[in-house]
Parts: sequence; structure tokens; C-alpha cells
Amino acid sequence: PIPRTWQYKIVRMAEEGSQVQAGDFLVQFDPSEVARRLRDEQADLEKVQQEVQRTEAAKASSIQDLELELEEARVAKTKADNKLIESREFEASIKVREAEFEAVLAATRVEMLEGKLAAVREGARLELKLLKDKETFHGQRVRSYQEALAALEVKAPAAGVVIYQTDWNNQKRQVGSTVFVMDKVLSIPDLGTLMVRGQVAEVDAYKVRLGQAVNVTFDAIP
Repeated sequence: PIPRTWQYKIVRMAEEGSQVQAGDFLVQFDPSEVARRLRDEQADLEKVQQEVQRTEAAKASSIQDLELELEEARVAKTKADNKLIESREFEASIKVREAEFEAVLAATRVEMLEGKLAAVREGARLELKLLKDKETFHGQRVRSYQEALAALEVKAPAAGVVIYQTDWNNQKRQVGSTVFVMDKVLSIPDLGTLMVRGQVAEVDAYKVRLGQAVNVTFDAIP
């Protein structure tokens, strides 16, 4: 079975009556539609892969900028804390109050940037996960159509003689025929041993013996 495909057009067949060995070519179905789908999926996969790369680069740059900004804010907080300590020892109350506001502001800024950085990291993780899931989906579709493309050329599973099968109208399958899923296209029986089912006139029945050699001819089959 090929995904989303229910009918197939025969484009090449082994010659009827030819002997084949296991692994020899038997029949090929038109690959154009599957090849088109494969190209579409490959284009979608490449598009998603490029989007993953762009997103990774953009998110990494944003996170790096925030990390730098956070580091600067932590340095500023340390300076504000030190200034507050010095003000409490040597400055007037108004200066102390000003230093306290600066310390609170610096601490708030650090806290805000830490929260923002965590949110950006989580958002980047989720966005990249969605893109990676899309990449996996299209990658699986590409592999599925690659396998389907290979499956459209059927090899003989065993040795035998190529015999074309007939359709509902008793017409043999041939190059150009359209067949559906589960239709029989050809068979490769081993003709080394044959069984013939026939009739013997009652008056001749007593002449038949087990192991007796039999010559068989068919009016309808050359």
C-alpha cells in the first residue's frame, strides 16, 4: 500500500512467459504522482529546517542580550547596595532615603529581568519544540514517499514464469492499464510441476492407471 494512493498505472512489465529469478524485475507503476508528493514534502521539510535555524539564531541572540542586560543590572544592584551601606554610615537621612530607593529599584530591575529571561527561554523552548515536531512530521512523510517510490517497482519474490492476470472483463493487464489496490496484475507460478484437471469418458475409465504417462493438449491455449 502507498499512502493516499488507490489506483496505479502500469508503465512497464516483464514479458509474459519469461522466466524470472527472485529479485528480478516484474512490474513498475507510474511514479509521477508519488514523486510530485515527495518533492512537495522535501520542499516543506527544507522550509521548516530553515525556519528552525532562523528561530534558533534569533532566540539565542535575544537570550544573549537579556543575559547581558541582566548581568549589568546585577552589577548596578551591587553598586546600589554598597552605596546604601556607605550612606547609612556617612550621609544624611535624605541621602540614605535616596540610596534606599535606588537599591529597591535596582533589585526590582534584576527580579524583572530574571523573570523576563526565564519567560523568553521557555517561549523559545516551546516554539522550537513545535518547529522540531513539524520537522519530524515532514521528515517521516519524506521517508514514507521515498519508500513508496521504491515500492512502485516490484521485484519477483521467488523464481517462476510471468503470467499476466485478467481483469473483470477478462482482459489481460498490460502497459497502460490502470489497476486498483488489491487487484492481481500478474503471477509467477513455478511450472516445474503442473496439475491438470480433466475428464475421462466412462467407457475409458478402466484404462486409467496410477503413474500412467499422459499427453495433454489444449485447444484454446497455444
